[in-house]
Amino acid sequence: MELRIADPGSVVLVAEVGDEIIGYVVATPARNELRAAYVKPNSIGHVGYALLAEIERRAFNAGTEYLTCSASLSAVEFYKANGYTEEGRGEHRLRTGDLMDCVFMRKKLEPPAPGQ
Repeated sequence: MELRIADPGSVVLVAEVGDEIIGYVVATPARNELRAAYVKPNSIGHVGYALLAEIERRAFNAGTEYLTCSASLSAVEFYKANGYTEEGRGEHRLRTGDLMDCVFMRKKLEPPAPGQ
């Protein structure tokens, strides 16, 4: 994660409550990649949606037409609910070298609604 944060091509957003990080999202718009999204269970609600919407807005404003991701099986419904479509299934190699079953997903980005 440290390398992604240091990468000038990456956009990293973090959600905090007090001193606690409750979620983050990482994208590399120039490569059309949504690299990571994670939210801890919390009482705030809709944190994942807010992080995803903001990183998509920033990617679109940077000229990105679509984002792709390798979604964990437990995250597929979240992405579908947020407009991503399934492109296929396969495996994603984690930084540890382990393989994770995943669903390859894609979303065409649209201009933000007025006022956003």
